[in-house]
This record gives sequence, C-alpha cells and structure tokens, in this order.
Amino acid sequence: MSRAGDAGAAGVGWQEAETTTHQDHVVAHVIGATVSGYFAAEEALYLLLDIGFYWVVYLDAGMTLLLESLALRELQLTEEERARLAEEADALRQGDASSLSSMRAAPAGCRVESVEFYESGARCRLLVRGESASLEVVADAVTREFTVREL
Repeated sequence: MSRAGDAGAAGVGWQEAETTTHQDHVVAHVIGATVSGYFAAEEALYLLLDIGFYWVVYLDAGMTLLLESLALRELQLTEEERARLAEEADALRQGDASSLSSMRAAPAGCRVESVEFYESGARCRLLVRGESASLEVVADAVTREFTVREL
C-alpha cells in the first residue's frame, strides 16, 4: 500500500501505518480496478470492483478479495437480502444507482490509483485515491462501525 508523504494531509491524530505483505498483495490487485459501490456487513466493508470481485476490508484493516458470488454466499443473509445485493451490483455495473437500498454507489471515476493507510488508536483509515474521485474509509474497532466519505 502506498502511504502519503505528508502526514499533515492525513488529518489530526492520524499516523502513517505500516502495511503487511498480505495487505500490499491485495492492494496490488485492486490498483486499476474501479470501485462501483459498497456496503457494510458482519464487521466488514465490501467494495464492489468492476473486475468481478469484492474488496473486503475488516475493522482491523485486514483485507481480502472475494469473487462476487462467493462473498454473498459467505454472508449470513436471507436469500432475499442476497438477491437484492446481487441485483444492486448488476444495476451499478449498468451505471444505474437509482434503486439502491442496501448498497451505496461510489463516486464516478473511482478507478483506484493508490491506497494510503493510517492509524489513530483503535481506528484505521484507508484513503482510496481514484482517477477523478476518491474514498476515505474509517474503521473504528471500538464502535465496530465503518464510515465512508467521498473525497
């Protein structure tokens, strides 16, 4: 994962964080992919990529890549919820975010160019820098919640 050279740009209290070999490996695979949308479930954030995978980020900033169909099967969801997520992923691929209820659309142009990683206490922050739009993902291990902000 790349890290910003100016810690001040990361915000007050955020410190650059070292990444693991596994995180670096996952990030290498998402560079060049476009984030279409995202949702949080079971203490993880699922970022839908245009390459047929979900980039899954956990509260501790651990991460993995899962095929779309596998990611949805592994979640503790009803068949109706699973079908809704699959339909919304299809709609996002077609460029239609008008009927989303479970997912949020990522900003247009969120083609991943770099990922920066920061920490502050029990919080982790990923900056997903895109071609013309970016996302800030904050995972809070205390509240067990994710905050996603478009930049």
